[in-house]
Amino acid sequence: MSFQLYPWQTECLQIWQQHHGHGIVNVVTGAGKTMLALAAIKTLETENAAPLRVKIIVPKTFMVSQWSAAMLADQNFLRPDRGEIGYYYGLQKDAPDCKYMIYVINSARYSLARHISEDFNRGYSVLLIADECHHYASQENKKIFDFLPMRENRMAHYYSLGLSATPQVSGYDTVLVPALGTEIYQYGFQAAVAQRTIRNFAIFHIALHFSGEEKAEYEEMSDKLNIAMASLKKACPYLNGLEGNRFFGMLNQLANSTVSGNTAAYARSVLLLSYQRKGIVYSAETRISCACKLIENMPPHSKIMIFGERISQADRLFACLAEQYPNQVGRYHSNMEAQAQKNTIERYQNGEIRILVSCRALDEGFNIPATHIGIVLSSASIERQRIQRLGRILRRTHDTDPASLYYLYVEDSSEEDSFFSTEIENSTSLYLSYSQEMNRFSHPAYEERAERAMQYFEQQSLDGAALLEVKKCLERGMLLPDWTLGEATCRDKIRDATSTEMRNYWICMQQMQDYLQCDQHDV
Repeated sequence: MSFQLYPWQTECLQIWQQHHGHGIVNVVTGAGKTMLALAAIKTLETENAAPLRVKIIVPKTFMVSQWSAAMLADQNFLRPDRGEIGYYYGLQKDAPDCKYMIYVINSARYSLARHISEDFNRGYSVLLIADECHHYASQENKKIFDFLPMRENRMAHYYSLGLSATPQVSGYDTVLVPALGTEIYQYGFQAAVAQRTIRNFAIFHIALHFSGEEKAEYEEMSDKLNIAMASLKKACPYLNGLEGNRFFGMLNQLANSTVSGNTAAYARSVLLLSYQRKGIVYSAETRISCACKLIENMPPHSKIMIFGERISQADRLFACLAEQYPNQVGRYHSNMEAQAQKNTIERYQNGEIRILVSCRALDEGFNIPATHIGIVLSSASIERQRIQRLGRILRRTHDTDPASLYYLYVEDSSEEDSFFSTEIENSTSLYLSYSQEMNRFSHPAYEERAERAMQYFEQQSLDGAALLEVKKCLERGMLLPDWTLGEATCRDKIRDATSTEMRNYWICMQQMQDYLQCDQHDV
C-alpha cells in the first residue's frame, strides 16, 4: 500500500517539528492519526543522528494488531521487517530491544518507563507515541511516564506524540502536557468533512416511548430522586450552582467523605437513585424493537455497528438479530473471553459478519473498514464517548455515500434529545419517532413530502404494481439521508443504478427533491 498525506497531516507534522518533536494532536477519529504517526517516525529516522527506538502505547489489546498491520502495510515511510516489531501485552512480552515496540497499557504500567530509561542509557533516541492519550492521565496509568526525571539531561533524545479525538481530561495539564507536550494541532469534524478527509454524515434522532409499566416505574424513581436531591441541596446549598460533570464530581466526593451529619448518606442516595433511574431509561424495551426495525429497513448488504450501555441489553439484541440474520451478526463486550473478542473483530473486519453489537468496549480505537451505519442503542451523556462513536463510522472509503448514525432516546425522560449539544456544520440532522405498538417510524416533514410525491406518480397513470413499488421506495427513504442529497446526486445514482429496483428508488428520491424547500429545523 502507498499513502499520500492529507494537507492537515503535512501541516501538523511541520508544527510538530517546530515544537521539537513534542505535542498532542487533537484530531477527529478516522481522519488519519496513525498515518501521521508513521510519518513522524520516518521524519525522525531521517533527520536524527542517534539511532531511534519507537514506543507505541495503546489502551486496548485489539489495537496492537491494527498498529502492526498499518506499519507492515506502509510502503512510503517505514518498510519494517516483521522482526523489527515487538509486542508487550498479556502473555506476549517480547524483549524491549526491538526497533518498534507496541505496548498495551495494562502490561506497560510498570515496565514502559524502565524500558525507555534503558534505551536512554544505551544512547538511543526515543519517540513515545501515546495513542488515545486521554487514557494515560489516571493515577495508575501515568506510571508509564516515570522516566521523565531522566529526560532532564537528555532532552535531545526524547520525542513524544499524543493522539486523541478528546485529549482534555482530568490530569491533562498536570500529567499529559509535561509528558507529551501541549496541544499543537486541532482537526475537528467540520474541517474534516469540508476537506473530505472523512465522509459526510447524517444523524437521525429517534424519539422512543416507555411502556406504561416502565413509565410508572420511572416516575416513581424520579419522585424518590427529587426528594433525596432536595435534602442534599438543603444540606449543601453550594451544589445549586453546579451542573453536569462538576455536579456529579462533587457528589462523588461527598458520597465518599467523612463529613458529619447525613450529607454523605444523602449523596450516596442521590447517586444510587440516579443510577437506578438511568437503568430504567437504558433498559426500555422499545430500544430492541426499534433497532431491529431499523436494520430491517437498511440495505441488505450494509455493514452496521450498534453501540449500547448495558451488556444484558446487548446480549438480548444479539440474540434477536442472530435469529433474523443467521451468520451475519457478532457481539463484543467486556464479559467475553479475550479469544472470543478477537474472533469477533476479525470476522467483522474481514467481512464474514456485517452487523456488530458492542457495549462500550469498542467506543474508541477500533478501525472499522467500509462501515457507514451506526446505531446508538443507548448512550451515556459524556461528549467524549459520543464523538468516539460517531468517529467509528466516518472513515473515508471508496464509497462516497454519507454515513448515518441513528441515536435512540426515550422522550419524557432525563435522556438528551440530541446526540450533540450543538449542531455540527456540514452534517444533516433528522428528527423521527418510533412507536413500538405500531412497529413503525414517523417523520412528519418527510411524510408530507412523500405524500405529495405519491400524488405526482399517481397522476402519471402508473399501474397498481408500479404505484406499490413507489410506495415501498418512499417508505424506505424515510430512514435514509438519500432524499437530502440533492438532485445532481440523484441523477448520478439513477444513471449508475445496477438494477431496476435501485433505479426506481432513486427516481423517487429525485422527485422528493422538488418538495425539499425547508430549513434544517423542518427536517
